Amino acid sequence: MSLRRFAWLSLLWVLVVGLYAQSKEATWEEFAEMIAQRYAEAEADEEEGLTADYEELLERLHEQAQNKINLNTATREQLLALSFISPAQADSMLAYRQRKRGYWTLGELMFVSGLSYYERRYLPLFLSVAPPDSVLNKQVPIKTLLFGGKYEVETRLDVPLYRRAGYRTYSEDELTANPNLVYLGNGLTNVLRYRYRYGRQFRYGLTLDKDAGEPFAAKGNWPYDYAAFFAHYRQQRGRYVVLLGDYRVHLGQGLLLGSSFFGSVSQLLDGRLTQTAMLRPHTSTEENRFFRGAAGSVRLRSVRLTAFVSYRKLDARMENDSVRTLLTDGYHRTQRERERKDAVGCVAGGADVSYLQQDWQVGLSAFVAHYAKPLAPDERPYTQFYMRGQTAVGLSAHYRVGKRRWTLQGELVADKQFHLALSNTLTLCPDDELSVVVQQRAFSRRFVAPFGQAVQAGSRVANEVGGFVGLKYTGFARTELRAYADFARFPAPVYRANSASNCLTLFAEGRYAFTQAFNVLLRYRYRTRQYNVTGYADVLEYNGTHRARLQANYAGDAYTLHAAFDLTAAQKQTAQTQFGWMLSARSTYKPLPTLSLAAFAGLFFTDAYAAAVYAYEPQLLYRFQVPAFYYHGWRTALQVQWKVLSHVQVGLRYSLLHYFNRDHISSGPQQIDGPTQQDLSLQVRLTF
Repeated sequence: MSLRRFAWLSLLWVLVVGLYAQSKEATWEEFAEMIAQRYAEAEADEEEGLTADYEELLERLHEQAQNKINLNTATREQLLALSFISPAQADSMLAYRQRKRGYWTLGELMFVSGLSYYERRYLPLFLSVAPPDSVLNKQVPIKTLLFGGKYEVETRLDVPLYRRAGYRTYSEDELTANPNLVYLGNGLTNVLRYRYRYGRQFRYGLTLDKDAGEPFAAKGNWPYDYAAFFAHYRQQRGRYVVLLGDYRVHLGQGLLLGSSFFGSVSQLLDGRLTQTAMLRPHTSTEENRFFRGAAGSVRLRSVRLTAFVSYRKLDARMENDSVRTLLTDGYHRTQRERERKDAVGCVAGGADVSYLQQDWQVGLSAFVAHYAKPLAPDERPYTQFYMRGQTAVGLSAHYRVGKRRWTLQGELVADKQFHLALSNTLTLCPDDELSVVVQQRAFSRRFVAPFGQAVQAGSRVANEVGGFVGLKYTGFARTELRAYADFARFPAPVYRANSASNCLTLFAEGRYAFTQAFNVLLRYRYRTRQYNVTGYADVLEYNGTHRARLQANYAGDAYTLHAAFDLTAAQKQTAQTQFGWMLSARSTYKPLPTLSLAAFAGLFFTDAYAAAVYAYEPQLLYRFQVPAFYYHGWRTALQVQWKVLSHVQVGLRYSLLHYFNRDHISSGPQQIDGPTQQDLSLQVRLTF
């Protein structure tokens, strides 16, 4: 049987599975796919400003799903910890509880105003209904807090069934001429996680990670290349929080210090903007966007005080004892990458004081970071306003004011040279079915905030003036409509644009549920941005990409089926339009409560990488990936997850990527000589 025929049969098999099942409640996999689609939306764009770590987000949400919030004792802050619930929706849920003197069932969410059909569908994954208890008034013994909770040990091993160029044997002359041809470690990837938690009060964890090509127990690794630890204590009523080890910080709107939930401006439609200081552990294998040290917050009546201090070493490309580039990929596979590891130390610290009321809040923040060696970026048009020197300082004022039907929030930040960054967002809810969001942002081209991460179109909180208008409507039964337009202008040069340039994004999405088991989604997104014309450094042209998706979702008692058709058109003013399309399907089958089978198949044809398509595949727990597909080929993924014993779960995943029109994959040390790439992953999870 030819590979092309096998591809069509794989796709047909996935489509046929699950056609006769009956309806059921939303699953974790369905919710994870919703997050994945938003990730793909950001991944499809170069230089997207919001690059949140979705692996950590999924782990955090999965932990929340395992430790559900009791609606009859939940606080406003606990509800807002769910990344898809807005402040207005949290207030509506609490108002219903007060009016009815508690919830009897989760079905009562049907009567809570402001919740869409799909939010009511996902909320039972994270909420429970139980009689109010006095647990908040109980003093937990230290021994119980430290040893009476739940433990989890999880490890994943990724095995490539192919050989990249970096693992070949080279002659001494070849290695002398270029020692970075070869990887210093083997091709295996291994992640080891250890977690402990006692309810919502106390948790700690350790994460170890070895990427493919990195040495294991050699070259200074003991034994892994990357290690992260955290300990997190939260007082029962949330009055104070203490964090040790690795953590993340979000202040105000993120202009000074940011750590967003999702990776696109569409998060504005969900009202997910943090108004006060937020601390959370860093739990993923992402090796860049976190602090290392200690942090804490305390709330005294209406005042919340937050402070943190950090020291860690960063990867960097050095030249003459100066930092030319801070590196963020976390790879240490070759001799050159190892030399750049932990090249410069960074001391950072900050504080925030916020005054909190139900209808309004204000806050002031301060931050300072000092690098052990001066930053001196290469002289290029787009780096002329990058940070230079050793010290960055920022002062911020942030606010939020509003009622149930409207909210106005914003932040103003000044760096040590008094260059400014400003962002304001207005949310209007004329009724329970309609919400309108308007955002304005203006960042000085010289503004410096090395850890800023906000709602933006560029890659930095700097050199941007823009605006956003969006709406979400749920007034039609079982229907959700979302749309937005975002415009940004970059007054100074940016990467690939040597003069002032523009960017425009248009988005529209509609989802309709025919029944609780069957719904369809239609999405369109267009993004155009000015870049240099090839060969003309001072001439710009618009590069635009149209992306459309039609998807049908069916969920039964034992089966689920998701089928999608994606279409892409990439345009340049000086070149012909490049097209791409993908037909894909994903299904799961649970013959037993302890056994889950999943499959994915997709056929794709694109003219070039610019017209790449994206699709979500079944993933092992805590694993998150939305690969890009380009040129001509097909993709298949098969997965088994089996709960062998009550405390032991095993997962196995096999994936195959085959190109019809290529004789090799990737380039340099990553090159695979052949059109096929096969991978195998094994995961073991112990809970006790």
